[in-house]
Amino acid sequence: MSGSRLRRYLSEALRLLRQRRFSTLRDKSRRMAEAMAPRVSMSELEAVCAGDSPLVCVVDSAQGGGAAIAAARSAAGWREQGLGTLHLGCDPMGRITVNVTLPDEAAHAVSGRLDDWPLLPASVSAMEIHSLAGFTEPHAVAAWLIRAMARIQDKGVE
Repeated sequence: MSGSRLRRYLSEALRLLRQRRFSTLRDKSRRMAEAMAPRVSMSELEAVCAGDSPLVCVVDSAQGGGAAIAAARSAAGWREQGLGTLHLGCDPMGRITVNVTLPDEAAHAVSGRLDDWPLLPASVSAMEIHSLAGFTEPHAVAAWLIRAMARIQDKGVE
């Protein structure tokens, strides 16, 4: 974590303590602890997504609020339609996170952190972008989005 990000987190924690907003501070610290999710390898992600179930990629880096709620509702809607979801986001530290939920399953098939942007699995048929604000490397995000959208469009042409 960069020094400026650490200073920002510490100043935010101090502000919340002064305002006696303990529940908000507890929620934020819980999200920080959840940031230590296990790593997911690219091969593990490919294996989970390799089935016949079509997936929709939902990109959302929001750390709560309206965009996160909209992304969660959208993912639930896709699952109601019989599609799985590949949710890409980031933790409070800016690291890439992934959750794959297959159709007709309540629990995530795989959940954790990624070391790098994944190659979009062939089973992904559509993409929704809700928030890019939390990602710390905008150039890497833009490059990945261009490749991912090209892959989806190429599949649609076939």
